[in-house]
Amino acid sequence: MRRQSTMGIVIGAALVALLAFGCGDDTTAAGGSGGTGGTGGTGGSGGGGAGGMGGDGGTGGTPKSACDTYCDNVIANCTGNNVVYSDAANCQSTCAAMPKGDPSDQGVNSVWCRAYHAGDPAAGNPGLHCPHTSVSSDDDVCGTACEAYCDQAMANCTGANELYPTRGDCETACAGFNVGAWDDTTGDTVECRAYHASFPAAGDPGFHCPHAGEVPTAQCVNP
Repeated sequence: MRRQSTMGIVIGAALVALLAFGCGDDTTAAGGSGGTGGTGGTGGSGGGGAGGMGGDGGTGGTPKSACDTYCDNVIANCTGNNVVYSDAANCQSTCAAMPKGDPSDQGVNSVWCRAYHAGDPAAGNPGLHCPHTSVSSDDDVCGTACEAYCDQAMANCTGANELYPTRGDCETACAGFNVGAWDDTTGDTVECRAYHASFPAAGDPGFHCPHAGEVPTAQCVNP
């Protein structure tokens, strides 16, 4: 009896130890939930971020018009004894009646031809090139004096101030005029008529168109 009782105690102790070992393993395996960790604060939204997209490259600006190029050049480079226009407004008014042509023009009746001569050539030798930039383009460098005269007369002397019914009539009449000097404002010449038919007639046709006609009333007459 004592032996059986002792054996029972031993077996019971072994079972208790086994159960205790098993519970210890479970605790070690599960590792516990350890509690819910605190949620760290939300990081700031600043910093980093997607880099901005670079802007489109510039277009380089709109190229200047023929008249702007011509007038900017002639006002800058033809001054003093070589002045062609007293101000940009007179230049722009005259330019409005001229054929614009092409930027590569040389030797033709156009704004671009005059603009070329008013640029680097006039800056380097104004005495030679500024006359080429005038309304009638001295020495026919940019068209003939009659072409220039008729451009201005047909554009600025119209209606009650009309000088010629057609351009052909203007050119026929002009063929009989003395050409004169590029800066004439008086005298019976094409150059004088072209001057009065340009910005003066554009501003006051009633007064200046008669000075520019085939038989001028004043100014473009012989002394």
